[in-house]
Amino acid sequence: MSHHLLFLKQFFRNPKEIGSFIPASKHLVEEIIKNINFGRAKTIIEIGMGTGAITKEIIRNCEIDAQIVGIEKNRQMFDYVNKYFQSNINPIFINDDVVNLNKYFVAEADYIISSLPFRNFNMQKQAKIMNIIKSNLKENGKLILYQYTNHLDRLLKNYFKSVKKSVVLRNMPVAIVYVCGDVL
Repeated sequence: MSHHLLFLKQFFRNPKEIGSFIPASKHLVEEIIKNINFGRAKTIIEIGMGTGAITKEIIRNCEIDAQIVGIEKNRQMFDYVNKYFQSNINPIFINDDVVNLNKYFVAEADYIISSLPFRNFNMQKQAKIMNIIKSNLKENGKLILYQYTNHLDRLLKNYFKSVKKSVVLRNMPVAIVYVCGDVL
């Protein structure tokens, strides 16, 4: 099954967890990837891998000694990524909810990339996820995430001193990329 068809099928099964009916476009992936300094990135965590649009580029661009950890709650999407995106860097893929990340992995990441649909989560789950992110991010690390609505400013400013955003028009739907640094 193609990754587009898999994405669409999983979206219709559970739109609150998937967040979109198609994977991130190459333009959205480029906007995310350009904010990662792969030369200094020793640990990158991706939460909400979907069918691997961003995962593929992280693996392709990272240094051979980098540690890549991806977590995906949806079993079918996890199986797809686990099958198609293994490489000589041996990424660690976890099939679970991000709130359980610390059961599997405790380290300080240089970058955390998130595709989670925060708009679909209640305030308690948003806070829990942000605390997991904060506990796994180096002091000078960055959170890079994208959303399809412009509603995360207040939440992100509770956790980061620096919150920058850009709009990716060449994505369906239009996406907002947030780059957050200086953990509070």
